[in-house]
Amino acid sequence: MVSHNVLALVAALSVHGNVAQEISEAQARQIALSFAQFVNSDQYGASIVEDFVGRVEFTRRAGGTWGISGDKYHVSVNQSNGRVQFYEASAPPHIQWAPVSNPRFLIDDALCLSIAQAVYRRAGFSETLVLDQRIDLQPEFGFYGIEARFVRMAGDVEIDASLDVMFGYHATSGQVLEMRVMPDPILPPVLTPRISLQDARRIVMGAVARYATHLILSESEWRPLRLRAVLPFDTDYLYEDFPFDRRAYEREWRTILAYDVALEEESQPPYFFSGRKPSWRVIVDAITGKLLAVAPPGRSIGASRKKPVPFGWDLGPGPLTITLGGKTYELSSADVLKVQQGSPNEPGVPVLLQRARLILNALYYPKANLLSVGEGKLRSFGRPDEELKKALLALAAKE
Repeated sequence: MVSHNVLALVAALSVHGNVAQEISEAQARQIALSFAQFVNSDQYGASIVEDFVGRVEFTRRAGGTWGISGDKYHVSVNQSNGRVQFYEASAPPHIQWAPVSNPRFLIDDALCLSIAQAVYRRAGFSETLVLDQRIDLQPEFGFYGIEARFVRMAGDVEIDASLDVMFGYHATSGQVLEMRVMPDPILPPVLTPRISLQDARRIVMGAVARYATHLILSESEWRPLRLRAVLPFDTDYLYEDFPFDRRAYEREWRTILAYDVALEEESQPPYFFSGRKPSWRVIVDAITGKLLAVAPPGRSIGASRKKPVPFGWDLGPGPLTITLGGKTYELSSADVLKVQQGSPNEPGVPVLLQRARLILNALYYPKANLLSVGEGKLRSFGRPDEELKKALLALAAKE
């Protein structure tokens, strides 16, 4: 086993961050061996199917990391702080893909998380992990492998999911076969917001009303509106007003304290691989309350071939919030009845309807008492009930 002195060195470097002294090749080899021995033991809650601790065959230094390769595993050790950034066992197919007669024999989410947290800490990291996405890989019937992605938490602040941690497991034992940790982010100097979640939500709704016209959106379960250390990402923005060099931040893995959210387009079919629908992303500065960015859905691998469908006007139960002309009104209950066709002969008044996670950027036609969402073949009409009609007419009269 590796000496306690080397493990103490890794812990000290993890606490103090950047230091002048770098990890030597000998230390990196010891760290890699110690980590491989831990992952191939029963110390972290998994059952070990096969031991992948083999002899170290060669070491390579590149891109700020030591790459240690053996006949049974590969480990990458950060040269500046000694943390393990990558681990992969040289597992044969019969280990990578476990035969499973019933999916209920797969390890559950709770075990995935507890194993990941223990191994992540052994790798030299201190953040708490939260399960973000789990994929049960099935190359053919009766065989499974499990891949899970975790977001990191800095106290109560979620670190951007693009800086996630990925684990690959043996499907029934939980033995870790792969771990990949994205580069350590530079966190904002202040992690306490100055605006509330409610204020951020109002700013997001204003951005939706202005930029995502005629759309039916739904706040995603996989990226709901919340406080995050956001990495300014490289994409085609519809609106962008970052008060810094965004590309420099991205190169340095430097994050900002912001509220952000992914809003899925309800009329669009989900991508077949992720199960997630095309989504808009809105980012609000958590200190100043400034709208920083609005990004429409980008192209994604795995787009569904299913055609989008017009909205069916099923708003679900619960209170309904109406925003029209900057004025907001809440109804305890209201509904909209779908109509087969509509041909209003008047200009529509923009109105934002929100119920639970659903957001409708609609047009209201007062004389016809009709609402519409979508455009072209996806345009659909609904008729407000009496309670909603009264509220809409009252707000429209103040325009």
